[in-house]
Amino acid sequence: LVGDLNGTPHEAVYGFLTGREQWNGVRGDMVDLWTRWHGEAESGNTFFAWDPHKRIDLMLLRNFGHGSEVQVGNMTLFG
Repeated sequence: LVGDLNGTPHEAVYGFLTGREQWNGVRGDMVDLWTRWHGEAESGNTFFAWDPHKRIDLMLLRNFGHGSEVQVGNMTLFG
């Protein structure tokens, strides 16, 4: 899932998608690729383009680490 989710990693929609929070007993199982690749130290902020202070553009991958192999060659922030 790649897109502008209009929500930061601290909000409920992100928490649900990544399994941190549940809704009606259901949890997501996606992994945030930016955090996986860069760790928590790099913000990856994308919003506002002229003064980025929030990360709302996300790349989430489902079933990461469940027998699947993903190789990311490069992840660069443009803008």
